[in-house]
Order: sequence, then C-alpha cells, then structure tokens
Amino acid sequence: MNYQDMVGSLRRHWRIAAGVIFASFLVSIGYYLTRPPVAAEKEFQAIAKFVLPTVASTRSTASNAAPVPATPAADLPKVLTNNYLHPALADETINQAKKQGNLKPDPPVSFKAELNETETVITLTTSSSNKKQADKALVAYADAFTDARAKAVTDDAVTQQRTIQLRLTELNRRQRVIEGQLRPRVDPLPPFVLVNPDGSGAGDKKSGGAVILELPDNSSQHTRLLAYERNSIYSSQIRLEARYGALSLLLVGTDPYTELLVLTEADRVEVRTPSPLLPMAAIMGIGILMGLAAALFFDNLDSTIHNSLQAETALSSLVFTSIPARHHFEDQYADPGRGGSAARAAAYRQLAATSVATDRLPRALLVTSPTSDSQDGVALNYAAALAGLGLRVALIATTPDQAWFLEPLGHTASNPIRLPDLLALAHNGTIGDALPAGLAKSADAPNLFMVPPGETEDLDLPLDGLAPLLAAMEAADFDVTIVAGPSMLNDANATIFAWSIRNVLWTVETHQVNEGAAREAAAHLELTGGTAFGVAVVGQEI
Repeated sequence: MNYQDMVGSLRRHWRIAAGVIFASFLVSIGYYLTRPPVAAEKEFQAIAKFVLPTVASTRSTASNAAPVPATPAADLPKVLTNNYLHPALADETINQAKKQGNLKPDPPVSFKAELNETETVITLTTSSSNKKQADKALVAYADAFTDARAKAVTDDAVTQQRTIQLRLTELNRRQRVIEGQLRPRVDPLPPFVLVNPDGSGAGDKKSGGAVILELPDNSSQHTRLLAYERNSIYSSQIRLEARYGALSLLLVGTDPYTELLVLTEADRVEVRTPSPLLPMAAIMGIGILMGLAAALFFDNLDSTIHNSLQAETALSSLVFTSIPARHHFEDQYADPGRGGSAARAAAYRQLAATSVATDRLPRALLVTSPTSDSQDGVALNYAAALAGLGLRVALIATTPDQAWFLEPLGHTASNPIRLPDLLALAHNGTIGDALPAGLAKSADAPNLFMVPPGETEDLDLPLDGLAPLLAAMEAADFDVTIVAGPSMLNDANATIFAWSIRNVLWTVETHQVNEGAAREAAAHLELTGGTAFGVAVVGQEI
C-alpha cells in the first residue's frame, strides 16, 4: 500500500478515523481530570559523601576533614578499589537501613547512590517529604553502607585468597616438573633471583637490571629456558604469598576502607511536578495512529468501486466521464433550468461529445450497470445530451421503473406505443408507420423520441423482436438508439439485450457496485459476444 492508497482510505473513511481521534481526545481530557495528585509542595534531601581508597589510604578522625592522598590506587589491594555501588544499591543494604533507622512507610523515603566522574567519591542521598525522616534515613543508610562495604571487602578478600591458593598449587606442580628435568643437567640447581613484575632483577645493579642466573657456560638453550622458567615461577610464588598475607590482614577486624567526608542535614529541594502534557500527547498520538489503522482496516473490508481507475480495471473498458452524484432534492433530469445541477448537465454533455468524437458511436447502444439502477438516469440524460448535439435519438425504456422518463421532458403523443407492443409489431413484421409516428416525442428536445416501457413487469417480453426493431429504428433515420436496460446481474433479460444490441455503455455508481460483481458482469458481456463502448462513473470519486 502506497501513500496515495492510504490517503484514499482516509478520505473514504474519515468519519471513522475522526471518531477514534475524538475518543482519544476525550481519554486525554479524562486523564488530565482524574490523574493522581502529585505531592510536590515539599521534599527534603540529606546527603552523605564517602572518600574512596583511590584518593586516600590514610584515616582521618574528623568527618569533614579533607583526606590526604598517600597511596596510589595501583599499590592498594584490588579488593579496596572496586565494588562500591553494588553494596550501596543492594536491596539488602536499603532494607537494612530501613530496619536500623526504624523508618515508617509513610512518608516514603527514596535511596540513591552514585559515583563522581573520577570514581573518588561516592554520594549517598535520601529523600522524603519529611525532614526528620530524611535525616534519620541518611544516618541509617550510611551505617548500612559501611557494614555492607565491610562485608564486600571480606567476601572479596576470601575469594581472592582461594584464587591465590589454586594458583600456588599449580605453580608448585609446574616447579617440581621443571626441577625434575633440570637436576640431570645442572647440579646443584642455580639459586633463585627475585624478578620484579616488570621483568627486571630485584636489587641487581651489575647486570643493568636484567635477571642473570648462575649456569654452566656449556648449558644448552633448553636447559637455560627451564632454569629461567623455574626462577619466574619462584618470583610469582613470592608475590602471590605476599598478596595472600596482605589479604589476611584485611580479614582481621574488617575495615570498609572508606572515609566519611561529609554528612549534611536534610535540606528542602525544588521538585518539578510532572507535566500532564506528555502523557496527553502520547494518548493523542496513539489515537491518531489507531484512527488511521481503523480507516485502513475498514477500507480493506470495503470491496466496492471507489474511483475511475477501479472501474476501468474491473470492467476492462475506458471511462468516458465522471458524473457528480445527484442530491436527493434534485430531479434526475440534469436540466439547470428545472433545478438540475449544472455540473451534472456539463458531465452529460461531455459524455455525449466524447461518444461522438470517438467516431465509433454505434447505431444502437445498451446502457446498463452491473448491479445498481444508475443506468436509468444516465440513459435519459445521455440521450438528451446526444439530441442536444443534433443527433436524432430514440430512447427505449425496458422496465416499468423507467416509466418516469416521459415526465421531465414532456411528450406530444397522447397514447405512445409501449415497448411490448412495439416488439410484437417488429417481430410480426408489421411495424409499418409506427416509427416514428407512434413514439413519444420530447417537447423540450425535438430530436429525442421515447419508447415507454410496459405498464407491468412482463416475464414473456418478446425480445426476439428486438433485432428487427433496431433495424427499423435505423431505417427510420435514427442516428442512435439508446436502450435503458436493466442491470446485468439482476435481470436475466439484460443478457439478451446485450446479445441483441452488442454494444454496452457501463454505468458504475461509486460505493454501490462491488468489484467482483463488476468483473462478473464484464464476463457476462464477453459471453454474449458484445463489447464495452465505455464507462460512465456516477458519484463522488475518492
């Protein structure tokens, strides 16, 4: 579906879309009137800040004293330089703070923790509409965080010690394997030289910092590699054992390794009341989307013909003109002088002019529709328009519903010959002087003659006289005979009319004729051997 299809769907079903959008507007107004009140008249925040070991490892006795940087973060055990936000934001910590502070559920308290950009200070914040509640909550929150941080230090230290033990076991196993390979080659084994983390020898200045082991000059390369690997394992063991010992100290009287920098009393802060405009806009936006979706949905269910393109496709014929719909107060005869629509009259003149201009206007033409009765008004006005161009036109009404043809134009014959009688005369070959003397002649259109239908529905209409009647009309110097037939799919006689006349002008009333019915009617015409002269679309095209 492209943009034009969507616009067409919206134009055809704009009332549905407008109803959905209006309903969403009412919902947004209802939300505005019934939204829960926001208690924003006052809120207090209390703040506590803790310095982290990444900037200070010395302790201070004053809570507001600035820490003095002493030990770089790289020299501190890893357990001291991580895991801050997790214990601060853990549900267990917040629940412990509520319990220690004996906080009441009303007014509620919110807890918040965040690190600064350099991760040197962690800030704890408690907020409440009651100042005392916020102060009490902050003290309890700071204590709970300190306890949680101490537990985190202990847990991390124990975890790292277990990792060190596993690593030492692996290194000891590898050292035994290497020494078993070295002893047959070097005896005694060379003494160890402690290797720094950067690979240099600890305390060795003679070698310029490089690690040099005492090995026989004739030692093979493989022997030397094994010796240096053994020495590196030894250095790693020393560093791991030292780290294990440092972690053990952390477990003796566990310290949270944070320094309280400042603790402030709760202060009133400005709280912005959430604007209702955003939710209302969201409701309206959803309503607009739902309105468009509803229009597309109902348009998908609507299989009627909406415009000329659909009519041309369904009936496989060219659309000659689009005729405006007739208002209920307008006469079916499109004569502006009698209150008819000037736009409709112009459309019928265009249809007549186009028909003549094609140079293939047949001598006899059936005007019919797939299912509706739009052919009645089109046949009368089309015949009058052709007569207005100077053609001598005969208009034949075929059903009692078309008896009104005589009323708008008036007629001179007091007792005109009706169609059943005229067909019988033509069938018997005795039509004689009935043409045109017996026809009703229009007083307003001198070139237009009319054959009124039978007074009642005649199921035994002698249609075998239709062919000789059309031949007699041609012999009587009629330029064209317009037959206002019944709808193709609603009357069995329509097929016989199409077979006898061979040329059909389709009329399609928008929103009344189903596309499937139009295709079926076109198939009926094809079976009769007839051809479509053209299509006239009646009604608003959207």
